[in-house]
Amino acid sequence: MAGVPNTLNVVTSFPFLVVGVFGLVLCFHGNYFGI
Repeated sequence: MAGVPNTLNVVTSFPFLVVGVFGLVLCFHGNYFGI
């Protein structure tokens, strides 16, 4: 991972990916997590 030029780009966008996936899961499952 150290030699890849886009490493910083991937690391900084990773939280957005997690939030996006979490949002999709909430949409598909409804209030699955009780939020």
